[in-house]
Amino acid sequence: MAHNVDSESAVDDVLEQAVAAGAQLVKPGRKTSWGGYAGYFADPDGYLWEVAHNPFFWVGPKDEEG
Repeated sequence: MAHNVDSESAVDDVLEQAVAAGAQLVKPGRKTSWGGYAGYFADPDGYLWEVAHNPFFWVGPKDEEG
């Protein structure tokens, strides 16, 4: 599973929130080979989640400016 966010700092924030809620940090946020930023946690049921920021593509509604 993956959760996409709009900045590198948001990746770190979501990972921190997940750990505070009982998840296990698997890989802290860091730069990726493809130019993004991502980290991983396992939820209490053991499912692995990726939290990622892709500066080249956004999945979601456009900003009001865009």
